Amino acid sequence: MTTDLSSPRWGGFEAGLLEEIPGSRKQHRLSVWRLSASLARSLAALCLAVVLCLGSNMAFAENGSGPSVLQPDRAWLAAHPRIRLGVYLGGWPPFDIVDDNGRYRGISADYLDLIESRTGLHIVPVIFPNWDSVLTAFKNGTIDLLPSLAETPQREAFVAFSKSYITGSNLIFARRDEPEIQSPADLAGRTVAIERGYALDGLMARKIPGIKTLPVADTDAALRAVSSGRADAYVGSMLVATYLIRKLNLDNLQPSGESG
Repeated sequence: MTTDLSSPRWGGFEAGLLEEIPGSRKQHRLSVWRLSASLARSLAALCLAVVLCLGSNMAFAENGSGPSVLQPDRAWLAAHPRIRLGVYLGGWPPFDIVDDNGRYRGISADYLDLIESRTGLHIVPVIFPNWDSVLTAFKNGTIDLLPSLAETPQREAFVAFSKSYITGSNLIFARRDEPEIQSPADLAGRTVAIERGYALDGLMARKIPGIKTLPVADTDAALRAVSSGRADAYVGSMLVATYLIRKLNLDNLQPSGESG
């Protein structure tokens, strides 16, 4: 399965956007590309689409037909015929989606499909009820792999991060009747919806004095909370939020400023 990022299904996303997680040691960078022959060749490092548990130490090299696994990593792969991928029901659309039939789809899934076909890896999605349970399972070794994960100093203690494969921007989203919200400083004293366990969870309170946070299960719930008035704003991925605003018909929401 391949992804046409210009189709209505994905909202016409293009390459070249940047995402910065405030407070991170460095930017969390991802790159959205149209899947093509040139992209297939660029997968030689494999790390484009995966975040592997510390200790796997897999390495890849490019040959005439695509990336191949280097020795001694074949032994590791032989001992791990099934690589368990952690995803959760709410997902992070359009990158990570669990559909009504329990199937894992989305842009990240398409990258992983291509990696499977090029390397012979067998990646099996394991679905969890929420993001916190995914992180817990990753820490205790129940799963081996995570897609679409922001790099933070705290996570570097238990995650070996790949090279980035998607780029995006963090923006502030608010209702159209809240034009005064234009910057992080404007969130002081206001309620901001934030996904539990995400990189920005807890960071907002440390960075913005007087901010109130409303922890929710996923981005869908965060945007609905702002739309209904339970929260004043949401801070998160421009790509994910604009996709969901369109999908959920939350016409009273708009991007209102940079997250800083």
